[in-house]
Amino acid sequence: MPKWSGHLPAEELFNVLTPPKRRNFTGSYRVFLDFELVPKLQSCDLLVALKWVEKQGLRCFGHSFERLADAIMLKAWEHLDLPDIVESFTKVALIQWREHQKIITFDNEIQAQFELSLVNNVDKRRKLVEQVKQNPTLRKRLELGGKAFIFEALQKASDQWWVAPFVKAIEAGVKGE
Repeated sequence: MPKWSGHLPAEELFNVLTPPKRRNFTGSYRVFLDFELVPKLQSCDLLVALKWVEKQGLRCFGHSFERLADAIMLKAWEHLDLPDIVESFTKVALIQWREHQKIITFDNEIQAQFELSLVNNVDKRRKLVEQVKQNPTLRKRLELGGKAFIFEALQKASDQWWVAPFVKAIEAGVKGE
């Protein structure tokens, strides 16, 4: 297990993170959280980081760790091909999408860059949808709400042929309950 900056395993680091005490003060802890932690995060620690983001729940409206969570999500997007990353990424995305929130919430410019990447990367978009299709827990989360927003975010005109049957199956499942 790699150590955080030579001292602390990533799992221990994420277990001890606490919200900054003062929102309006940018001290060394806030700088560490917002600008130093993720660039030093190793790809092998991304799963731990994503699980931490998932535990944070819905991120919007000034969440203490909004910028940090966004940075983790962006780094995970870059490494979506690593084992188990797509599943954890999708879990966090569903938390946001079910409440009609975007994956990247803090910075509008970074949010626009991410959305452009989402639009332009068919393979990664498919991985997200396939993850939901194959994972009963994630599929149930999708059935519970936010379905329309999720597919608005994921589905592009070129995706109609492979997404449409899945959407119909979800709708049929919801109506049958």
